[in-house]
Amino acid sequence: MGESNLKKIFGLLMLVFSVSVLSQEASSLQLIDPGTTPDSFLYSVDLALENIGLALTFDNNIKIEKKLRNAEERLSEVRAMALDNKIEEMAEAKENLEEISDEIKEDLREIEDDDSKEELRKEIKIEQKIKDLDNKVNEVEKEIRVKIKIEGDLTQEQMDFITQLINSFGGKVRELDIEIKEKKDKTKVKIESETGRDGDEVEDELEEEEDIEDGEEIEVEIEEGKAEVDLEYGSIDEEFILETTDQEEILSEIASRLGVSVDDIKDIVEFDIEEDEEEPDEEEGLEEDEGEEEDDEDSEEEENGENSEGDDSEESEEEEA
Repeated sequence: MGESNLKKIFGLLMLVFSVSVLSQEASSLQLIDPGTTPDSFLYSVDLALENIGLALTFDNNIKIEKKLRNAEERLSEVRAMALDNKIEEMAEAKENLEEISDEIKEDLREIEDDDSKEELRKEIKIEQKIKDLDNKVNEVEKEIRVKIKIEGDLTQEQMDFITQLINSFGGKVRELDIEIKEKKDKTKVKIESETGRDGDEVEDELEEEEDIEDGEEIEVEIEEGKAEVDLEYGSIDEEFILETTDQEEILSEIASRLGVSVDDIKDIVEFDIEEDEEEPDEEEGLEEDEGEEEDDEDSEEEENGENSEGDDSEESEEEEA
């Protein structure tokens, strides 16, 4: 077998291996659906609606959660455009992602709570969300790099541009990780000053208490035409009441407040439905029916007794006469 044939076979094997790697990366990557992408004429409308939702969100922690979700959606858009070789649109999504990252950095500095320990708890939860986003960025970077190697139909200039883009937005997300760590360090200094306790020990305790990876919980108690919602999700911990008992409406409202989709939360929502009145069981119903029949029989006997007494008195009167 000639050397040229060996090279062809080796090249083919490398291509098959690369395709396999790409498929595995894509199947394991769980990203928000990109929805409306930069190549759509509705893209600017989609961004405008996002901004309106953020403008109507006044709680800083909830706003950060929504922006992190929006950042993940931009990442999903970058991935979709890169896989379709739409480089200009990919650049647009990347710029939007970087803009959101800069906004989140400012918001992270404003995390606060009257209780320094609770402030640290919020920061720990947000830090985990940022780490999750960073991991997804790494996976998308790998997937795009493999695509470039497999297809090889891009010019060197295009490949260099894509590489620059993915390095850029990866760096922006990592800046968030640095920012939240610095914010945590400041809060731990406050804790040490206020309580005399070691800030790192308090952080370890909070991480154990919250069980950051599996600590999301949403409980809904439906009673008297209302729904009482107890919400623990990410850095958000709150309670509120909804004037509805419709489960679809409740899920939609919770998702809207969190800035997530209904599919993201429906599996962790627990509904506790209180019945207004308990239905009588079958045996009790039979007993009541039997009791009513006995009462009817007694009343009939009493009426018959009264009638017989009346007849006896009439007979005695006739005899005396």
